[in-house]
Amino acid sequence: MTVKSILLFSLLSTTAIAADDLQPNGHLVPEGDYCYTAKAGPKGKEQVMALVRQQVVRKGDKMEVLVHQHIVPRKMDMIDRFTLRAHDMTPNKLDHTMTGGQKVTLTYHMKGKEGHITGTRAGKKAGPVDVNFTGKIWEGNLWGTLYAALPLDQKTSYSIPMYQYDKNLFSMEISDVRTTTIDFQGADTPVYEVDVKASGRTVTYYIRQSDRLELGYAMPGFSQWLGGDCSKLKG
Repeated sequence: MTVKSILLFSLLSTTAIAADDLQPNGHLVPEGDYCYTAKAGPKGKEQVMALVRQQVVRKGDKMEVLVHQHIVPRKMDMIDRFTLRAHDMTPNKLDHTMTGGQKVTLTYHMKGKEGHITGTRAGKKAGPVDVNFTGKIWEGNLWGTLYAALPLDQKTSYSIPMYQYDKNLFSMEISDVRTTTIDFQGADTPVYEVDVKASGRTVTYYIRQSDRLELGYAMPGFSQWLGGDCSKLKG
């Protein structure tokens, strides 16, 4: 979730962590039920584009994340339910539904260094899902919560292997991690700034240092920040 701020460059930022050594820790991420508001447009003329409810629950090493996006202009809803292994954030299951009938159910099977994804799709791209992979992999629909679980104190770059039902297998590139202080809701707040390369653009996520809560992200012309009313988004 993004907003302009003064960036503190880290000399360590050019040292990447290999995928085999990547160890996100979901136990760092706070549990709770949060509401975000996404806006688009030039500064001073932004319009609300979406409300996003995010709920995080842990039971031992089982971590459940609900993301319910209500796209305001289209009056459309997308709901993702993730079941993860909290100790490293690798996925067990994804259930995705969207207004209009699209539905995706994925199950991740991992044994040693070999993995297998099975599932089904309904809607315009209906059919089975059957994908093999090697090594660890993470769920390509889950972003900010995963970034908050990374070892951000190392201030390094990451190449995260992912699977996403529309993109197949790919790598999410985090080019830099910095620490700085931003004005968040009227208070000076120490954060990690996490630069993510997405579709040829850089999106900066803001993760609060004190508790690893995702505060928001921003890119030119678009931002999403903690705050808003998601009471109608039951998930």
